[in-house]
Amino acid sequence: NNYLRYFNFNQGDRIKTLAQGYAEFMGSETGWSGQFSQLWVQEAYMIHTPLHQNDHQYFTGTPINLEAHSMNLNSGWTWIGFWPNNERRLNTTVFNLYNDPPSTGDLVKDQYSFASFITAEDLPGDPEEGMWLGNMHCIHNGRGYKVHLEEPSILENGDDDTGLMRIV
Repeated sequence: NNYLRYFNFNQGDRIKTLAQGYAEFMGSETGWSGQFSQLWVQEAYMIHTPLHQNDHQYFTGTPINLEAHSMNLNSGWTWIGFWPNNERRLNTTVFNLYNDPPSTGDLVKDQYSFASFITAEDLPGDPEEGMWLGNMHCIHNGRGYKVHLEEPSILENGDDDTGLMRIV
């Protein structure tokens, strides 16, 4: 509720997440009703406010210690928030090709763009490593992302030169 108090919600507005379900605003006297009561920084949320489509949220405070937190990514769909305070290039820093690269068909998308991974074996020619293809070139702070992976993984946040690393 601390975060949500800054919105001008109307009855019927909803917040949805993959892991926790949804909550619906029932009015100023009743408040929220639904399947969850807390928002977590590790997750992404879709906030549906049809009467306030241009609401923006701005926050100040201490940034998250990126090296102290990681995110579990499930096999199948996971919704995540992006924590770093700067945008990061998808192909070179976000899902770096370390010990176990993503699989062909793994997908990252937001409401504006997407990228799908193609392994080196599935690319024409003789490339050394796979790549993310699509109209998503950067991951931006403050946005939520839907990630679909063939294999479960863990994302660890680091400096921009190491980015988010996939560890299985």
